[in-house]
Amino acid sequence: MQAWVNFKDAIIDKDNDLFKKIHGMPMYQYAKTDPTWNKTFNKAMANVCNMEMRMILETYKGFDGISTLVDVGGGTGQNLKVIVSKYPSIKGIEHVGGDMFESVPKGDAIILKAVCHNWSDENSIKVLSKCHEALPEKGKVIVVEFIMPEAIGATEEAKLVANMDNLMLLHDGRERTEKEFESLCKRSGFSSFKVSCRAFSVLGVMEFYK
Repeated sequence: MQAWVNFKDAIIDKDNDLFKKIHGMPMYQYAKTDPTWNKTFNKAMANVCNMEMRMILETYKGFDGISTLVDVGGGTGQNLKVIVSKYPSIKGIEHVGGDMFESVPKGDAIILKAVCHNWSDENSIKVLSKCHEALPEKGKVIVVEFIMPEAIGATEEAKLVANMDNLMLLHDGRERTEKEFESLCKRSGFSSFKVSCRAFSVLGVMEFYK
C-alpha cells in the first residue's frame, strides 16, 4: 500500500523499482524478511496457477513428447504439479537452488510462467538467454504470460491486462504485446516464435524455439 500511495513516482522517476525505493530492497528480497507476506503471496500465486494451468491444459498440446521439463522462476511447485498430473511421464525440475540470471538446469523444454512480466527487457533477455544455453538443439521455452493488446480498448480483458501492467510497474516489471514478446525471443537468440494458444482470451502460451 505504501508503494501504491507513491504510484506517481513510478511514472515520473528514473528509478523504475518503486518497491525498492519505498522499502529499501527489491520485492523478492523483501519477501524473505516478512514470512506472513511471503506465505500469503505464494498461496495466492499457487491458487491462480492452479486455475490458469488447468484451463491451458484443455487446449495446449505442447507438453506431448517432453521427457524433462524445467520450471524456471517457479514458486511452490504448483505449476509442475498440475502439468505432471496430466503428463505423468514428464520429469519436472523446479526446486534447484541458484540464480536464474547465471544458469538454469538442462531439460528437453523449459517453462517460464508469469516470470518475464516481473522484469525489464534487459533482465528478461538475461534469463531467456540462459534458457537458450540450457536447451538441446530444437528445444523450446514455453512462456505463459498475459498478452497486452496492441491498442487498449474498453473490453474487460484489455482492462485486466492494463491493470496488471500498472501493478508490475511498481517493481520494474511490465506486461507486453505479442510483438514485444517476439522481440524478446529473437534478441535472446531463439530462431522462431509462436503463440500456440490463449486461455481467458488474454493469457498467452508462447513457444520460443532454439
